[in-house]
Parts: sequence; C-alpha cells; structure tokens
Amino acid sequence: MQKFFRFFCYSLVLFPSTGFAQDAVYLLNGRTIRGQITSIDKHQVNIKVPYPKGNMQSDAESSILSVPEKKIWYVSRNGRAEYPYARINMMNGRVRRLEPTRYDSVLVYYRKPKTLKEKYFREQFVFSYFSEGKEQVVFTPMITDFDTIEVSEARSAFQGKRDARTKYKQPYTALISVLVGAAGGYTLAWYGLIPVTAFAALDGLINPRAGAYRQRRYGEKLVYDPYYRYGFNKQAKLIKLRNDILGGVAGIAAGLGMILYIRNTENP
Repeated sequence: MQKFFRFFCYSLVLFPSTGFAQDAVYLLNGRTIRGQITSIDKHQVNIKVPYPKGNMQSDAESSILSVPEKKIWYVSRNGRAEYPYARINMMNGRVRRLEPTRYDSVLVYYRKPKTLKEKYFREQFVFSYFSEGKEQVVFTPMITDFDTIEVSEARSAFQGKRDARTKYKQPYTALISVLVGAAGGYTLAWYGLIPVTAFAALDGLINPRAGAYRQRRYGEKLVYDPYYRYGFNKQAKLIKLRNDILGGVAGIAAGLGMILYIRNTENP
C-alpha cells in the first residue's frame, strides 16, 4: 500500500494533468494550439490554454484565447476531428478558405466569402473539402501498374505537402543563389543565367535529408511514412526551386547593377 501511495505521488509530479492537451485548434499557417475548447461559433473558436511556466501576469493557471475563423483549418475535440468552417483541401497541399457549394463527380463548385458567384475546381486538383461540419473526400483510389493508391495513402501525401508548405524553410538556398547570380552577373553579364540555372536544377534534384534533425523538426512521418515523405519531398523541391530562381534573379540584377555602377564611375 505504501509503494502504491508513493507511486501515485510521483505520478502527480511527473505526469501532470493533461486536461489542456485533449483539444487542439489546427491553423492554416501550420501551427497548432492545444488546450481545452470552450465554445465554437461562426466567427471564432475559444480555447482555454495554460499560461507558460513562470508567467507572473495572473494568478490564474489558464487564459481564454479567441482564434478567429479566418485562421483556422479544423479542430479536434475529445480526440475527434471537427470541421466547423468551410475549407477546400487541394492536392498540392494548399488549404483554400472557400465555401464549397456542390460536387457533381467532375467539378467542385465553390464561392469566395461574401460573394454569390460560383466558380469551380476540377476534381483531380481537390483532395477533400469541409462543408456543414463534415469532410467530403473527392480523391478516388488510383490503380497504377505498380500499386493502388488508397485514400489513406493519398491523405498522407497531402499532409506531407501541406507540412512542407507551412514548415519547410530553406533560406540558405536563396542566399547561395543570390551570391551565384551576383557573381555570374558581374563576371559574365547575361551569361550569368547559366550557372544560376544549373545550380537551381541540381539543387532541385536533391531530396531533403530525413536524418535525426529533420525528424525532430518535421516529425517521424518524414522517416517512416513513404507516402508522407513523397508529398513532403515533392513540395519541398518546388519550394527550393522557387527560392533558387528568385534568388538567382535577384543576384543577377545585383551583379548587373554593379556593372553599370562601375562603368558609370569609370566613365563619368
């Protein structure tokens, strides 16, 4: 009995109450707010979150945070996903804040907020959408020569693309492209596009490493889920390629600007 009482006391210290961790609000920017959801209406979600340790602003242990509708993707309450707001989940990992109106097995029709005009997406570009508190999956299983891609596998690939969009950052790629473009523009003028294009092509072929650092930063799915890794790597390559191109163009512009400046100073 004494051992049990000692274990119970230790458990209160080592494993504090998880009342604030049972609910979550998933935001469009990729962040997650965990706590206890107190109310949901058409404008916002109110969630009770604990104060950080050492916070001296209040004697209370928690505060109520109001999250506006325009920032929310979906919520999880008591371990179950809920979809209080209309959203369209695109196959490229992007979540659109649009209101789906109907789906005719070919086209997904939608309206922008506060508008009445209908537009549409073709079904191959949409994974699913949220409407009237439910998720409607548009993706249908694909049969290829090598495998059958089920909805759960496509969902993992979609989540990988989405995480790459919201979490993957590669500022050094753009910086290197700027330096390569500046050097190429300064030494080769317009021919400086050649090394920048070559660097962008080679860098785009390299997959993000799935080592221990990446696992800690992006989660274990990047290592153990091949469909998640496929989606993450595919979107990350596009991000790297975009950064390479933008950085290279900026570098060439800087290099050519330096050429013009030198010519103007040498020949006043």
